[in-house]
Amino acid sequence: GLGPSAEETADRVLDIETKLEAVALPMLDAEKAFLERKRAEVAAAKEKAKVLAREIGAEATFPDAGALLEQLAQAKKEFTRLQVLKAELARELELAVEEARSLSTSIG
Repeated sequence: GLGPSAEETADRVLDIETKLEAVALPMLDAEKAFLERKRAEVAAAKEKAKVLAREIGAEATFPDAGALLEQLAQAKKEFTRLQVLKAELARELELAVEEARSLSTSIG
């Protein structure tokens, strides 16, 4: 016969598919694992921001949109914003305490 038989062609196609799967499946698994890790990271970052928000009587807000990496960046940004707020509140408290002290000493 001329060229490969239908059977040989089918075998070759199966062989190629098997090889592709051998390469693709671990990649998909790795990607799934990566996404799971990132999801967990997003959840942890949001939780961290929420805890800090509660601590200082503020509200943590997260836009619901975006890919996982965007969400992670947003959660970290929100945490940073809350940290700055916490520092500002702490400074205000310090000033108030100093003022109260100086008032009480001036009253004697």
